Amino acid sequence: MLGILAAGLGDNSRIKKRINGVRGSVADVLLAQILDGVRFLCWAQTEDARKGRNRPQSVASDFFVSEDKNKTKKMTIEEFEEIRKKVTGG
Repeated sequence: MLGILAAGLGDNSRIKKRINGVRGSVADVLLAQILDGVRFLCWAQTEDARKGRNRPQSVASDFFVSEDKNKTKKMTIEEFEEIRKKVTGG
């Protein structure tokens, strides 16, 4: 039932953003991607670009939620013991 209700929500709703892993609106993400493109084109004309250093950081990547930060891996006791033995050597 909840899935049916969530499917009918707009793209800018908090639940839909959370499901899709996006922090901002579609317009915000597109503007950030445009900014990234312009910054890259400006950087590409510099001496740093020729030497492959100081590449500008992406602004658009901040709008996407990283899977590693929000999800914890759940393991069984057996998996934990196996990893513990590898780390401790016995």
